[in-house]
Amino acid sequence: MKHKNTLKEYVEELIGFTKPVIDQLKNNLNSMKDERRTKLKDFIIENRNFLDQWWTKCCYSDNQCAQFKAYGAVYYSEDVLELHEIELESVKMFYNKHKHIFQLAERHVELWKHLLKLEEQVHDKNRLKNRGGQLLLEEKERYSCQKLPAIKKELISLLTSYQHETGKDFLYFGSPLIETVTRMEDKYEAAKENWKQQRILQRQNEEALQSPRDPRDPSASRSTRSCRYASSV
Repeated sequence: MKHKNTLKEYVEELIGFTKPVIDQLKNNLNSMKDERRTKLKDFIIENRNFLDQWWTKCCYSDNQCAQFKAYGAVYYSEDVLELHEIELESVKMFYNKHKHIFQLAERHVELWKHLLKLEEQVHDKNRLKNRGGQLLLEEKERYSCQKLPAIKKELISLLTSYQHETGKDFLYFGSPLIETVTRMEDKYEAAKENWKQQRILQRQNEEALQSPRDPRDPSASRSTRSCRYASSV
């Protein structure tokens, strides 16, 4: 607000193109440049903080962030500040241009996590102890997960268009997002197979416990003798 008032005062006081007015404007500009130079470090650190926030929004990996070498500069100059401002503007533009992809990717990951959690709960024997609220919540979450195929279809379409336009993969934490989508499906199928094998093993163990013992089994003979001894006493 202070700068706006100062600018307004300049406009009101310095009118015309006379030499005194031009000299005064030059003096004011030089003063601002001097102030900027004294605060270069603060400006650069501020831009680095903003960069951290926008890199996170763009799901950058550490390797992607490290490609901006000026971030690690230990000296502070106009050139370093300008590089930070250019990088910050570039990241902002990238995010805003592909904002819908980031939103879909976030929703896709969120729903897959819900789906995996639901499958785990299905195989949890204790889940039925709280049949009321828990089962109702599961049903709502399962309904939300039905949106996954539509989200995946739109996401794949956008990622394919990006590949055609840029000749590059759309990166998501350093990996092609289109591969991340596939890996999540593979992970889900692997988890389902694991749960299936666990159920088979559990059923086999239960059947083994319930089946009658072989009379020739020494443990069975000892048990029989014990029963006979007890009845004869």
